[in-house]
Amino acid sequence: RANASLSGPLVLATGATATTHLLPPVMADLRLRHPGIDLRVITGNTLDMIPGLLDGSIDLGLLTAPVRDRHLSSRFFFRDRMVCITPPAEAPASKAIRPRDLEGRQLFLYDRGGSIRRAVDAWLDAADRKRIRIGDIGSAEAQTAFVRAGLGWSIVSEVTARDAAAAGRIDLRLLAPPLSRDLVLVWRADRATRPVIAATLDVFSGHAASP
Repeated sequence: RANASLSGPLVLATGATATTHLLPPVMADLRLRHPGIDLRVITGNTLDMIPGLLDGSIDLGLLTAPVRDRHLSSRFFFRDRMVCITPPAEAPASKAIRPRDLEGRQLFLYDRGGSIRRAVDAWLDAADRKRIRIGDIGSAEAQTAFVRAGLGWSIVSEVTARDAAAAGRIDLRLLAPPLSRDLVLVWRADRATRPVIAATLDVFSGHAASP
């Protein structure tokens, strides 16, 4: 039910994966229920967003946990599971990919600096890194496109690869050991009662996944 009386700007900060694959249904629900909220979305890495949350130039973040600052509050929203994607013709027999299974292969990974890349790099430390050829790409969609073209394998968020895997354009395998990151909603604790922030948090809570 729409609440036309609630209005004002809202600046939301998150990463590219969440912007593309998680935000659209939440934002559609927000517009339906609160059409007066003027939304602006900023995309970037978690560490770059913390100063804006603290100084008030960003109202709400959907960021990678943990976010530790006594002035900020956070709430779980989504567990982002990492998967390995391969060209269909190279689909491995095993249901799960281990770090050493990538030795001798070309691997395309998201650019350094983001939380996903740090997590993947740590996971790969169980392999002989010198035997893995790694190419950096600044787009999860480009990673999937390179794999579809047969140029190599990749490790991506499952949400970015589901559609292409369902269509048979790529093959998707889980990682062993499993690898994931938790995305949390973050806001400055003393601003939680601001009407536009409180209303947006309420909408997000209706879309949150179980940890």
